[in-house]
Amino acid sequence: MQMLPWFFAFGTALWFGVMAGRAGRNRLSWAAGGAVLGLVATTVVRGLGEAVSLPLSHEAMVLFRVKTVAAAFGTVGFLGWAFTLGLQGWYLDRRKKPGRRLRKERTNQDHDVRYATHSAV
Repeated sequence: MQMLPWFFAFGTALWFGVMAGRAGRNRLSWAAGGAVLGLVATTVVRGLGEAVSLPLSHEAMVLFRVKTVAAAFGTVGFLGWAFTLGLQGWYLDRRKKPGRRLRKERTNQDHDVRYATHSAV
């Protein structure tokens, strides 16, 4: 159980590194960030789980530890998904649809009108 956060850190680093490589970003920095995320999130979830546990029996403690590992997995998965939204292809494709403009494009007509009114004053 003591090595569990390190396994999560390694898995998250690998996940972030692969995602960054596919998106053409720096693999090493994203992998380091993923490792820190996996290590910290797993340690916090497990620490809080150990703090609130009441060891009534060995079977209850084992079941509670399994639930804590599942909660850590869900937390790391959700946070990892949220932090890598910018690296995910489907998110980028959806944002850059041809019919949707992110910024108002300036035209020559807008430019000419602005300077025409400005020079008239």
